[in-house]
Amino acid sequence: MTFILIVGDMNVGKTHACNKLHSRIAEDQSFKVLDVTQNVSNTSKIDFISHYEKIGKYIVLNSPSDDDRRMTELAKYLDGLAAK
Repeated sequence: MTFILIVGDMNVGKTHACNKLHSRIAEDQSFKVLDVTQNVSNTSKIDFISHYEKIGKYIVLNSPSDDDRRMTELAKYLDGLAAK
């Protein structure tokens, strides 16, 4: 499994970059959207975790990652996928 982590200070565009990537994947008919969970961070921003499949490869896109609580939410989400 490969992880790409976009890091940086708060309010520098990480969520914006994730939203752009999510939009591009959603527009590509060759990707199958398996799940989109919005507002996972309960902040004023629309954060999400999304899960896609293409040709037997899987992508999880996680926009909230500013703190330990949000990273724990991601770990629980990934644990749930591994349990399936």
